[in-house]
Amino acid sequence: MSDRAPRPEGGVVVFVTSPLEPEHAERIAAVAPDEVELIYEPDLLPATRYPGDHRGVDGFVRGAQEQARWLRHLRRATVLWDFPTGGSVWSVNVIDDVTGDGIDDVIAGSTSNRI
Repeated sequence: MSDRAPRPEGGVVVFVTSPLEPEHAERIAAVAPDEVELIYEPDLLPATRYPGDHRGVDGFVRGAQEQARWLRHLRRATVLWDFPTGGSVWSVNVIDDVTGDGIDDVIAGSTSNRI
């Protein structure tokens, strides 16, 4: 028996698993709200050390209830938003579909010159 909640019809569930500024989460969620469910719960993530920090503070540990929520979200997710950029993220933008799935894509740039 699965405890997964239903996914958007034909869509994806994106779980933000590293610190991300709220304005970037809002932009991701706005790309295709009928096709993408964004799970963004900052209280499940480590506190950040500075703007654009996608690793968070060392030694972060979730409590038992938070860990249970984390695991439920992991079971539902079809995409995990987590990335080591090597630098601060300075831009997140919606771009035309490059993957051929008919959905606009998202691109992020960092101070490490990675996208």
